[in-house]
Amino acid sequence: MNDAPIKRALSVFSCVFLLCTTGSISGCSNNYDDSTAEKIHALAQQKKNGEIVSLCDQELKTHPDNASLIASRGVAQLRMSKTDLAKADLQKAIALNDKVAWYHRELGNVYAEQRDFNDAMAAYETSLRLDSGNVNAAKVLLYRAVAHMWQNEPIKAVADTTEAIKREPNQPYAYVERANAYYELYEYERGLADANKAIELGDKSQRAYSARLKHYLGLGDYAKARIDVQSLLNLDKNDWQAIEYLSAIELCTGDTAGAMKLADQLIERYPDAALGYVDKASCLFSLGDFKKASQLADKALAVQSDSQRALQLRALLAAKAHDSKRVYQLQGKAESLEPSRAMVARNMTVALLFLGSYQEAIARCTTLILRDADNMKQANIGLVAKSPSMYRVRSEAHRRLKMLDEAEADMKKALEQGYLKSSVLELYLKVL
Repeated sequence: MNDAPIKRALSVFSCVFLLCTTGSISGCSNNYDDSTAEKIHALAQQKKNGEIVSLCDQELKTHPDNASLIASRGVAQLRMSKTDLAKADLQKAIALNDKVAWYHRELGNVYAEQRDFNDAMAAYETSLRLDSGNVNAAKVLLYRAVAHMWQNEPIKAVADTTEAIKREPNQPYAYVERANAYYELYEYERGLADANKAIELGDKSQRAYSARLKHYLGLGDYAKARIDVQSLLNLDKNDWQAIEYLSAIELCTGDTAGAMKLADQLIERYPDAALGYVDKASCLFSLGDFKKASQLADKALAVQSDSQRALQLRALLAAKAHDSKRVYQLQGKAESLEPSRAMVARNMTVALLFLGSYQEAIARCTTLILRDADNMKQANIGLVAKSPSMYRVRSEAHRRLKMLDEAEADMKKALEQGYLKSSVLELYLKVL
């Protein structure tokens, strides 16, 4: 099985764009006749993007320079993941008329989907400059927040989604995206409130339940997390994310055998994707079976070389074997794939523990804790930075160096900031 559908699902853009771009095609000022606009709107509501393309093609035979038709076709192509065609159409529409805000907004979405974030941000800024009204601004801010999330910039995502909510308070999508951003900042109570608000406003999508489920996991409320897993499976019995979440719940609650069975399901269904192999390797790692875990992590990288989770786990296994050269090789590959490198830097602190480089682990954790605090202070969004996993790793490094007072203080701080002793990290540390 080709794992392209999974990789597309992993993109935080795909779901949001499909949910929120209807107005892009038909809700803005168009210069084609009303009947055509109504047809496009109706087709967009039914997600019949291929028919939108065909309709625009037909109309363009008699109106070849109609920018709105060209842009509408571009948005439909974006929804069909034909990003090169979408970009060409939206660029042509802008060349014909560069004063229409939604053309720039949707071109920004194309750039974002192609991971060209600099051009995406420039396009979003142009759209805001051309139309700062609430409807357009809320959409641009939401899309920009999604781009920030893909670059591991949750603080910026919180700022943009908060402003989007001010502009359009009854749109559920922004609440879902802010919930996802809060999760990365360990703000589980805030994120849970946002996910609940999105569901209350009518978003019964997989994305909304997934957002809420993550916060239940963060809070250690596995019973409610299981309920949301079932909600996901009710929406789609083959939802691979739901299976992954359930595997994580089983692992964290001590049912490693159950977690491995779920990982085997993922391997069977998606043999050309890394996720199942990584999940099973994680289980084996926690059990201390490093040989089999290494084999599965290597298999994960063989089928999906850009899997960050596979790179992280393989680096930990190399560190456990005290193969520092391999650790840094894998970390270098991970850095090349990671826009902000923040996640890779956090992962490296754990690898350093397994390498026995405790002083370096302490130094790196301290740097990351201070950086998180500084970034939060500069953002000025009313939150206090939390770095519970870094305090936990630093606590372990201090303990290994017999610095027991420092270890105790760091562990206390980690727990205050929401660190769970039932986490996957804790399972890894038990086999250190």
